[in-house]
Amino acid sequence: MNKTVRIILTAILGLVFLAASTMLVYEMMQRRISAGYVGGLQLEYEPEIPLDDQGRFVGHQSGNDLSNEKLQDLIDQYPDVVCWLTVNGADVSDPVVQGSSNDTYLRSDLDGNYLLAGTIFMDFRNSSDFSDPVTVIYGHNMTDGIMFGQIEKYRDFNYLMENPDVYISTPDDTVHYTAVACTVVDAYDGAVYQNIGGDECGTTVAEYLDTVSEKNPEVYYSTESSYLVLSTCSYQYDTARTVIICVKNND
Repeated sequence: MNKTVRIILTAILGLVFLAASTMLVYEMMQRRISAGYVGGLQLEYEPEIPLDDQGRFVGHQSGNDLSNEKLQDLIDQYPDVVCWLTVNGADVSDPVVQGSSNDTYLRSDLDGNYLLAGTIFMDFRNSSDFSDPVTVIYGHNMTDGIMFGQIEKYRDFNYLMENPDVYISTPDDTVHYTAVACTVVDAYDGAVYQNIGGDECGTTVAEYLDTVSEKNPEVYYSTESSYLVLSTCSYQYDTARTVIICVKNND
């Protein structure tokens, strides 16, 4: 009897080990597929950010043409693409989509096929032209560093100050944002995630900025500015989210 039990337990443990190993190999393959997919998009469609010799954004100075023909080609193929997001300090250079819900691209590529890393996406309640006072963009916190996997670097305030530049590129223009704060919030924080699509959708911009400024009092906020929020999962607790708050520049 004892021998039979040992055989059964050994078989069960073997099956458990095999299943765990299979899942681990599968996840590693999916991560490699995701990295290759993202890299392919960058090679073909990544827009050029106009910078001077010191790496500073030059905007429309000296009549610079900030149009992005390659990005227009991408949008022609995939109408859900709304822009291209560049955050050099977090190694982010990816297209941003907007689906009919925030689940549409959570685990899918531009063609709708399963992709572990998903696609970076704008909140479905936002205006795709960035005309809202606060626009929220989401991405997975991937352990291999792709997508928003390096966003948490910005929780170091010195790193944030040294790497503040964030760019939104559309077929017609490139807009420069400055990262001014990075903090951990709750996924159900109404002040951060409900004021989307304009004041009528939740708290006012002033209330939103009051909430964020309490978390980072070193930064001055103005209700007359336009804000971009980059949001990703964090691991301090189950519903933790790391957010970078960016303010739109006029250069």
